Amino acid sequence: MNFFIFRKIENGESTVGDILKKKREEKNLNIDKIAKELKINPKYLKALEKSEYYLLPGDIYAINFLKQYAHYLRINFPKIKKIYLREKKIYDTLQEENSKSKFKVPKSHFLLTYSFIKNFSLVIIVIICLGYLGVKLNNIIEPPELLIITPNKDFITKKNNIDIKGKTQPGVIIMINNEKVVSDKNNNFQKNIILKNGLNIIKIQAKKKYGREKIIIRRILKK
Repeated sequence: MNFFIFRKIENGESTVGDILKKKREEKNLNIDKIAKELKINPKYLKALEKSEYYLLPGDIYAINFLKQYAHYLRINFPKIKKIYLREKKIYDTLQEENSKSKFKVPKSHFLLTYSFIKNFSLVIIVIICLGYLGVKLNNIIEPPELLIITPNKDFITKKNNIDIKGKTQPGVIIMINNEKVVSDKNNNFQKNIILKNGLNIIKIQAKKKYGREKIIIRRILKK
């Protein structure tokens, strides 16, 4: 893994980490306390501040963490998201180039016997097959990704209804309060829920055909 960390570039433009850390320090806020309030693992907020993207989970989760953190610090989210995506693209490109360079083999290494090459190839094929089966099995049994875009946790509103919006993976069945919701071609889903006065419990379930389900609860208080 390439432990690449972004630093301020020559033209003086700040990185995502620079912007987040500067804003937090201006407000004299503790990052662990923020993480606790946002219910996010503090190591992910610290990774964002240090631009250590190799420590973050998938892009769906990373962007959601960035969105919550930016809103908490009152930072323009569309602007910082644009910077993040640009940095992440550079990071992914460097990772790919670094990965390719690791597989460059000196010419002298090709002076091997036919028998050794044949046996080595068979071992590689077996490893690849086992790895492929492992990935497939893991994809089947692990819970699917489920991201709730709106509403946020413990949401308070005066409106009579609310839109539940989220994103998941292909082939995942979404249920909201035990009613099936159809996702679009980009795996986004949305359902309008009528609210009653007082506390409303919204249960969002995501389930693959043979895997475990993932459940997210949203509590919405209608005044």
